[in-house]
Amino acid sequence: MPEKSVELQAAEGILLICFFCSLSIIKIKYKVYFNLCLFIAQLLIVLIHYKDGAIAYYTIFQSCMMFIVQYHLFFQDLGTFNNKRSLELKKLQTQNLVKYLLPTHILKQFLSNSNQRMVLVDQFEEATLLFADIAGFTEYSSRVEPEQVVNMLRNLFTEFDKICLTQNAYKLYTIGDCYVAFGIVDVTQRNPAQEAKNVVELGFKMIEIIRQVRSIIQFDGLDMRIGIHTGKVIGGILGTEIVRYDVYGADVMISNKMESNGERGKVQVSEETKQLLEQSYPDQFLFTFNKEVEFKSISRKTQGYFIDPIKNDSNQDFHDMNHFQFVNDLEQYQNTPQK
Repeated sequence: MPEKSVELQAAEGILLICFFCSLSIIKIKYKVYFNLCLFIAQLLIVLIHYKDGAIAYYTIFQSCMMFIVQYHLFFQDLGTFNNKRSLELKKLQTQNLVKYLLPTHILKQFLSNSNQRMVLVDQFEEATLLFADIAGFTEYSSRVEPEQVVNMLRNLFTEFDKICLTQNAYKLYTIGDCYVAFGIVDVTQRNPAQEAKNVVELGFKMIEIIRQVRSIIQFDGLDMRIGIHTGKVIGGILGTEIVRYDVYGADVMISNKMESNGERGKVQVSEETKQLLEQSYPDQFLFTFNKEVEFKSISRKTQGYFIDPIKNDSNQDFHDMNHFQFVNDLEQYQNTPQK
């Protein structure tokens, strides 16, 4: 067999290395190690055979060609790597966003059938709903700049969202200055009494927060009016284009009416919620009768009660002002001139 020429060996070396470095299954760091070893080997060849002009020439030529090829392939791989990381990050952000838009059990079904139009429906007994409205919001928003209103709401609702997580409650949605939350998070491990307790304590904490915000923005007219009711609820989502979990039924309307028939700075619960809490937590809450609320459209009535925690050594303030991340943002309102 005739001996290969130096030119042919150089060409074969270039093709072999190009093939190796173009393989996408090989990690970038291994390609870097390979090229580093190759560079050292070629440098040694030049030093050893520097007197042989042909070998030195083709080694240097091969090195230059490989540098150009590797430069191109490296940045091609780097671009692919960055695009992959960017897509993974966006996927993670999307999953985190959807995770808070849908309850856990609905999310699993929704993602497993993402290519189909579907109706995901739940029906819950003894589900506790909270409706919270910012009393005095219209007057406040008329006195300050729109940017201040949006900033206050954003930071306030962000704190409410955090409390929902700590209280094991689920935020359904916000409409303007109205905040709606749900006591059911895990349908596989339900405890209606514990759910009601979590939602009531969420209401207490909301009032505590709004009062501290009120002192920061120096507007005493701002307060929370909260209504809570326990009953039969239908929940679900429809379709795949616009994702929103919502609840329906007569008891949803009753929850809303508990709020609208309540008072500033107080949490009003229905007779159904009161009975559920009294059975499981007889010594933790104090109930004060407010009024009888009639629902003519569904021919129902229920009693409304203001609820307060019974003070004891274990009860402490729900929040410390220093724990609020948005305090610094709100404190700037103190020096902002009002209209």
